[in-house]
Amino acid sequence: MPILKITSKNDKIVNSKMVGVQFPVELHSYFSLFAMAKGITKSSIVKELMNDWYNTCMEDSNLTPKKLMADLLYKIRIEWKRYKVKKPFITLVEFKKTIKNELKRRGVDTKIIYIILKQL
Repeated sequence: MPILKITSKNDKIVNSKMVGVQFPVELHSYFSLFAMAKGITKSSIVKELMNDWYNTCMEDSNLTPKKLMADLLYKIRIEWKRYKVKKPFITLVEFKKTIKNELKRRGVDTKIIYIILKQL
């Protein structure tokens, strides 16, 4: 049992995903020290920072989900042109399947994947 207790609600967020991050040793040490000194969890610090970052992104018209999907679609179209040169026998259907799998593996929401692939 820990001597230095940390306040934790220990509640699971419905429809949430885990994100792993590696920090340099010095930053991790400070991060741990800060969390313990303040009696909070490291997760709560990261969640607050991510929420602030997300809210800032939503205020910036260049970082909205719609704009980011358009940027990603542009990259995918460029990749499709390169792919056709490397593998001239691949079909658009096969390419879309590859893209779908990669987006899924990287944690992109299924609805967003559908919208992107529909526009390809």
